[in-house]
Amino acid sequence: GLMLAVEGASYRLPGGRTIFQAVTCAVAPGEMLCVLGPNGVGKSTLLRSLCGLLPLAGGAIRLAGQPLAALSRRELGRLVGLVPQSDAPTFAFAVRETVQMGRAPHLPALAAPGAADRAIAEAMLNRLGIAHLAARLHPELSGGERQLVLIARALANSRAC
Repeated sequence: GLMLAVEGASYRLPGGRTIFQAVTCAVAPGEMLCVLGPNGVGKSTLLRSLCGLLPLAGGAIRLAGQPLAALSRRELGRLVGLVPQSDAPTFAFAVRETVQMGRAPHLPALAAPGAADRAIAEAMLNRLGIAHLAARLHPELSGGERQLVLIARALANSRAC
């Protein structure tokens, strides 16, 4: 399994203000890590850094022993998923299509999801108890339903599925 290791990570804003520094932790497969703190201390920034979306000012993030920075966008997309704290329901895709989008890093460029990808998406909808929402459009969902759809999309990306 994959292990995520954070070693002395720090992040600095372009203006020079340090958001977090010397963050060190490790998460093994099956483990859960909770990051707590008041607003504005860098929790979301840390999560975006863990996904390779923001560069660190110092330290390193390793996934299965490999530096995150050494992975291509495609490799990173196959290994990491981020469910945002909130999302604006601006895209009018059906729930089923949204979950299938989680398979995109596993497909050739511009390819549509195949039968196996569709089956994985359906399995995630069932696993999260939202199969009844499959045909609904994303903007029509409640906030909680949208979060479940985004979790299903992230899980559909997992190679373990």
